[in-house]
Amino acid sequence: MSMRKPGTYLLLMAWWIVPFFLLALASYPVGAYRTSYVPFLAAFTVIAVCAFLLSHLDARLDFWERSGLWRKYFVLTGAYAVTIGLVLAATLTMDAFYLVGYFGGDAAGSFGMLYLPSVIVYFVSGALFCAAASVLKRHR
Repeated sequence: MSMRKPGTYLLLMAWWIVPFFLLALASYPVGAYRTSYVPFLAAFTVIAVCAFLLSHLDARLDFWERSGLWRKYFVLTGAYAVTIGLVLAATLTMDAFYLVGYFGGDAAGSFGMLYLPSVIVYFVSGALFCAAASVLKRHR
């Protein structure tokens, strides 16, 4: 089964994690900091699974093409919020069992500190975009 639109968009919403991963790869050898890469693995895995599940749900219910702009906004931001919540829960659980390292520092310097702000940014920017698009559509 191929990835359907909502799952693809959910994957794309996590674009901001990739630069942090690439920066970590360029700065720290994987062998010496193996546990420091666990949060990235958790994030990529949970996001990919959630994107697949959202695509599968759309394949069964075919809601995406029948949805308007605001419904798509709520589906995507809701799915993103749930996904990031799962990523955060997985990371914190692994951290509680000392399975996560932070490149010799503490969690305060981790890209994971941006999980919740990213949800807020998507909620606000998405709502502004939908509102602007709705206004423009009415005035055409």
